Amino acid sequence: MSTKERAAAIRAELKAHGWKPRDVSVRADHFSMGSAVRVTIKNPAVPPSLVKSIAEPHERIARCSRTGEILSGGNTYITVGYDHDTLKAMAAPVVERLRTVADTPGVRVKAADGWEAWKAKDEPGEYWYAVPKGESYFAPDGHIYCWGMEFCAEQLAKKLADDVERCDSCGRGDGHVSMLGSGGKTCQRCAAEVLADEEEDRPAQESAEPAPAPVRPALRLIQGGAGGEQHALPFGLERPEQLSEPFCACGHVVSQCDGSRAGCTKPGGLTPYQQARKERAERRAARLQRAADSKLSSARAEIEHIPPGQPILVGHHSERHHRVALDRHDRKMRAGIELARAADRAQGAVARAGEAVSGDDPDAVPALRAKLAEMERKREELKAYNRAARNRGEETLPSYMLSNLGANIRRVKGRIAELDAEPPAFEAIEGDGWRVEARPDINRIAIVFDERQPRERTRELKRHGFKWSRREQAWIRMLNRAGISSAQYVAGRLLDGAI
Repeated sequence: MSTKERAAAIRAELKAHGWKPRDVSVRADHFSMGSAVRVTIKNPAVPPSLVKSIAEPHERIARCSRTGEILSGGNTYITVGYDHDTLKAMAAPVVERLRTVADTPGVRVKAADGWEAWKAKDEPGEYWYAVPKGESYFAPDGHIYCWGMEFCAEQLAKKLADDVERCDSCGRGDGHVSMLGSGGKTCQRCAAEVLADEEEDRPAQESAEPAPAPVRPALRLIQGGAGGEQHALPFGLERPEQLSEPFCACGHVVSQCDGSRAGCTKPGGLTPYQQARKERAERRAARLQRAADSKLSSARAEIEHIPPGQPILVGHHSERHHRVALDRHDRKMRAGIELARAADRAQGAVARAGEAVSGDDPDAVPALRAKLAEMERKREELKAYNRAARNRGEETLPSYMLSNLGANIRRVKGRIAELDAEPPAFEAIEGDGWRVEARPDINRIAIVFDERQPRERTRELKRHGFKWSRREQAWIRMLNRAGISSAQYVAGRLLDGAI
């Protein structure tokens, strides 16, 4: 699993707990000797211990089997910490209390519930202690001893972050926690979702009037995971793992698509064109990953005979060989990291193979029509949910959900109209040593030159969306109105000698 995939898996698990990127951000980072996933908590209501339990299992560190030392290269580190501004805001009340005894060393003050702090009396500088109430500076439950009043307050704020009363379902501790009949704790948000599920599952009572059609809530609590955790998932999903799965054109996740619905032309939810693209991307990702593993292994082999921490012995007969080995290790490690990043990008193309509908796909129009029908059905469900919520006096869904969905519906309709229309006509344009022509068989417009072009001209072609194709031996672009307009503009500049 690549670093980006690990970051995506962490995001999916955090999203299942109801935390959005504005609450916890996850960022993948690469450096010369490995990679890291940096998890930053921005919302004080998010418990750091729960975030660590989600993120830390994704850490991968190679260690020496004999000494236990960390091996260089290819490791993935996980770091969990607070955003700087968030931590300062959490520590602000503690700082105000510590200021009252800043000028009186040795005098204790209540820093927080159950904790006392004081400035060191017999030590020079700004050293501070913080211990559980009534304990000495060597408290058995752990104490804080650090330089600086603000840093001491921040350390205490971190220690207290997991002590607040939190919901058993989502982990939030925003002060709205009540007790369930089973003895557990839940916040108002999760309680409302549980009640909505119970109301949905309750059998309809016999009545002369037909019961109204049930309205699915926007989120449902799903029991999942090895520990029986609860996850809030959008409707249509049954497992937390499906949050990261691509959707078929029929609107179902790929793992649940059997190819029998509208828009499905092959089991798995992929059209033959999409399947071919996915297989090409898989072969490319596998080839790049093998090359990256080989290069990284070769880099480690260059320095495996050098003891860890061995300095270069200047003037010794081994100096030249030592420098050459380090130089080779550095070059191979950099090349391996670049190949690993390329493999990550290719693996991303594999994951996106079933999401996008290409205009080159012969089944593009049926797939887009099925996608449009599913989006319109989803919009009607959201509208029905909002109507039911208003009748019950509850909060409706955010307005951006319907507005974004409407914009996507208009976009898909525009694509269908464009693909249904007759392909635009284009007459070939010729010049001195070049030719612009349409190639409907591959749905491209091509610019063909008799000889290799200078860098300035190729840069201009790339700026207008043309790419070099070794198979076609031409600069090509999609055959549509935008491509024809760009080709005519480039042809005009070529005729005028501007490029």
